Parts: sequence; C-alpha cells; structure tokens
Amino acid sequence: MQQPGTFERFSPELEAELKKQGGGRQSPFYDMLRYHMGWDDGTGRPLEHTPPDRVFGTVCLLSAEAVGADYQTVLPAAAGVEMAFGFAQIHEEIRLGTPERGDRQALWWVWGHSQGINVGDGLYALARLAVMDLEPAGAPPEIALRAATTLDRYCLEICECQFKEIEIQAGPETSVEEQMNVFYGTDGALMGCASEIGALGGLADERTIEAFAVFGRKVGVAFRVRRDLEAIWGNGPSGRSRVVDIIDGRRSLPIIYALENATGAGLSLIHQVAARERVVENKDIDEILSVLEDVGARRYAEETVERYVAEGIQALDRSGVGSEAVAQLKALAGYLVGPKE
Repeated sequence: MQQPGTFERFSPELEAELKKQGGGRQSPFYDMLRYHMGWDDGTGRPLEHTPPDRVFGTVCLLSAEAVGADYQTVLPAAAGVEMAFGFAQIHEEIRLGTPERGDRQALWWVWGHSQGINVGDGLYALARLAVMDLEPAGAPPEIALRAATTLDRYCLEICECQFKEIEIQAGPETSVEEQMNVFYGTDGALMGCASEIGALGGLADERTIEAFAVFGRKVGVAFRVRRDLEAIWGNGPSGRSRVVDIIDGRRSLPIIYALENATGAGLSLIHQVAARERVVENKDIDEILSVLEDVGARRYAEETVERYVAEGIQALDRSGVGSEAVAQLKALAGYLVGPKE
C-alpha cells in the first residue's frame, strides 16, 4: 500500500518541534536521546537521512486538523506524544532484551540498561513539558493542563498493562483475551492518546474528543496486530530465526491463537520450541508455519485487524465530523494496518 502524503506534509515542522523540545541541549545525556530519536550517531554528529515516520505525532496533528483547527497550534502536543512513544519504546526494548531497532543498535545495547532507563524516563518528562507548551502556542490554560493530564493517564495505563504483560510472561501461558487486553492498554493507549490530545488541542467538543479517542485506540490495536502478522509472514529480509524468536517470546497473537487451538504434534512442536527443548531446523519452522495456517491463526489475526480498524472508523463516523482531514485520517489508518509490500 502506497504511503500517504500526510507524513511528508507534516514532517518538517514536526521534526523541528521535536528538536526544539528535546534535541538542542548539549550533554552526553542528550547525545543518547538524539541517538534514539534518529538525529545523531550517539557522539554528537548529526545523521543526514530522511526522518522516520512519526506515526503518533502525525495522528495527533491530523486529528486536530480534522476537527477544524490549525495543526500548527498543536505541534507541541504532537511532539509530546512522540516522546511518550519513545519513553515506552525504550523501556520495552530493555524489558525484552531487544538488541536492535531497525537498522541500528538499541540505545540500551550501546549504553547499558541503567542509562537506557534514565533516557526513557527523561523522554517522559520532556513529553509532559512539551504538551504544556500548548498554552504558549495559543491554547487556553485549562486545555494545556487537561492535555498533560491526558498524557499522564495514558502513560500510567501503559505501565499498568506492561505490569500485566510481565506477569503473563512469567507464567506458563497466556490467552488470546489476555493478550488483546495488553494490546488495548499499550499500543491502543498510545494511539488513543495521540488522537484524543489532537482533538482536545483542536478545541473539539466532548463527544468528538471521545470519538477520536476510540478511533485511535482501535487503530492502535489493529496496528499492533498487523505488525505481528508482518513479523511472521512479511516479505522483509529478516531471516527464519525470527519465527523462533517470536515463539520464544509468545507475545504474538497468531502464536497465542495457535497455542489455544492446535492439537497433537503441531501443538507439541510449538511448546518444545518455546521451551527451547530442541534444536530448531528449517523443517520445524515450515511445520510451525503450516500449523499456524491450518488452525486459522493467520486468518484470525487478519480478521482482528479488519474488525478493529472498522470499529475505529465507525467511531469517527458517529462523531458527525466531516472534513477532508477526516478522510485523510481514515486513509492513514488504512495505510498503518494494511499489508506492507
């Protein structure tokens, strides 16, 4: 699916606002922060490349525009939700022991767990300060305060759900329902935060703000499940060992669905791989992929994506807001949850 032009339209101003909020200070701490944000190589030397897609900041800006506001008035809030994403991302990478993010090493892998945690916490503080800058950008003081409270509420929910996820992973197994609840309170919360704060900063009425919050929450869950699908069946050059890593973590919706629905040798094989009780060969991976297809795990995940994004768009439609930006928001949702070539 072709990338919508929304990212390109917002990128220069959003990137400038992000750097204004957290990228201009000089110290090794901020070198690490700039490294995570993709601006520097970690030694203070800037990287010359196209900025990454700022999904959450873009959703925030487009949500404000959809309710009739000038998106530039909510740039501080958009920067804030992007930094909140960075906070959640760093802590997630440390918790899972992920050594790489994209084409570079994860921050904690370069500087260690302690510095990674510290930079992640710093990003959360910067996120809150950025959102409070809605007032100097022209928002009424009560809106800036409410936006900061909204950010805090969502970030607390993310931490609560990550606690549940850690507890789940420490146990023998999880269920589809438990994992969907985790997705709802983590990935769903991040996207819900972006769209809700965008509508709030755009001075929408309460009914509209709630509709945008539901939209973001649903699309966020669908976005996460789509990433689970791409991790197993995507076309990217990631190697077959990726499937083993996913089973080892047992956080992927298709894997959890298969553990609930597979029987016999197929179920036994997945359990053995998850427990690291055998050396995994290519034929084992082929068999696991066959089991996932046979029990309908891929189909279930794809239907989950479709259902959640449809429910999100229905929430937008119920709000009664009609604008070109709403159409762009729906198109952006379709891009985020659609299969990637």
